Formats: sequence, structure tokens, C-alpha cells
Amino acid sequence: MAGEGAPAWSIIWAKTQTAGRGRQGKTWQSKPGNLFMSIILWPSSDAEALHQLSFVTAIAVQKTLGFLEKKALSFKWPNDILLNGKKLAGILLETGLSPQHGVIPAPERGSLRSAYSNADRSDPRSRVGMTDTDGKRWLVIGIGMNIKDFPENTDYPATSLYEEIGDIKISLEQILEGIIKNLTSKIADWEKNGFAKMREEWLESAIGLNRPVNIKLPGGIISGTFKDLDESGNLVLDEDSTMRKISAGELFFPDMEEASAACD
Repeated sequence: MAGEGAPAWSIIWAKTQTAGRGRQGKTWQSKPGNLFMSIILWPSSDAEALHQLSFVTAIAVQKTLGFLEKKALSFKWPNDILLNGKKLAGILLETGLSPQHGVIPAPERGSLRSAYSNADRSDPRSRVGMTDTDGKRWLVIGIGMNIKDFPENTDYPATSLYEEIGDIKISLEQILEGIIKNLTSKIADWEKNGFAKMREEWLESAIGLNRPVNIKLPGGIISGTFKDLDESGNLVLDEDSTMRKISAGELFFPDMEEASAACD
């Protein structure tokens, strides 16, 4: 849809998925009763800064789940949201260039697309700079959240809202609407004030900070101490007193891996 010129703030909500996928091409198990949504944006920001929106999105999701204790929710670099230390949700960003160079036909009024486009100036989303013709590059923010079910036998332990707190008094529709509302606000803040505030807010709930970590990269696994998140969103790793910046990878904790191995 994005490559075909869908307008900004188009929302795709799937009840289930037959080909869901996460980072690095991993399969995302998409059972009915969970939340699977994608949001199409047309950013005017530099392409290099767009991966910061993974952290912005995590903060928006955390705010949406405000009925949970904040300390129960944590962020796992680069794009996971944990509940009681287990994966509850994941975020995937995809971007590309439009063959139309960002020139998008105006959507019909009354459609789902137009409800989230800049055609409606009364909608706060219309004042966010991710508008239809702001740039040539599209961005899709994908969010998957385990509401009723969760996958087993995963690389990192997973869970669901129902597993952790039982029956919840909030619908999928309310969660989706809350994410859109909070993401709109957080993106506007990010565009106006930059990443520094979002970085601090993300770090407040980051798991593994100042702890030993293993990071799986395409070329192998590196180990060190998770020291910081830099101004661009890279993980700063203390590797034998040498600070190394990591832009992408899979984060694991040695103590958790040892405990898992002991149980096998």
C-alpha cells in the first residue's frame, strides 16, 4: 500500500496474519485475538533519523498500556516491549522510495484512509509533519502485541496480557485507538524537540542498562556492558573499555541464557 501511494496515517489492522514477520525476516506468529497493525507515514525527516521512531513508538505503546504498572513494562533494545521481563510486543520499521516521488492522489472523503490523512485539518494528525507530500520516502511502522496468546519456544521468552494479568477490561479497538493517539502526540514532540527527550524517556524503562549483554550480529556474537543509548539510537557497548556503537542486532542477557541452559 505504501509503495502504491497510500496517504499518511493510513492504518492497516489485521485480525490475523498468514505471513507475519518481524526483524531480520523472522516469522511473527499471528494468532487471532492479538493485535497486528501497521501505520503508513510520509516523513520529511532524514532517512538516518527514522529508526529513532522505533523508540518513539515504544514510548507511545507504553503510555497506551497505562493501566499496567509502569515498572512492569520495560524496553529491550532495539524494538521490543517487555511485560514482567517477557516479550509482549515488537515494533518493525520499513521504509522505501515512492515511484511517484511522494505525489499521492487525494483520498476519498469518508474512507478509513482519509480519516487519518491531512485532508481533515481538525484531526491532530494533520499537524504532524508525516503528511502525504512531505517527502519521497514512505515509512511503515508495524506493531504486533500479544493480547490473548503468545508464541512458545522463542529465542526470548514471550507472554501476553491475558497470561500476566488475566481478563483485561479494554478492547483491541481501544488499544489500537490509544496507540494512534499517543503515537501522534509523541511523533509531534519528536519532530519539534528532537530525540533527546525521547531518548531519556526510553532509557528510564530500558532493561539491561549497565549489565553484561550479548549481541548477535550477522558476523557473530559480541559481548560487553550496555552503557548507553546514543543521540542517534545506537546501543553503546563497553567492550573491554572500548566504547562501540551498535546500530542493529539481537540483544540477549548472559544470566538468562545460563539459566535457560541449566533447565534444558
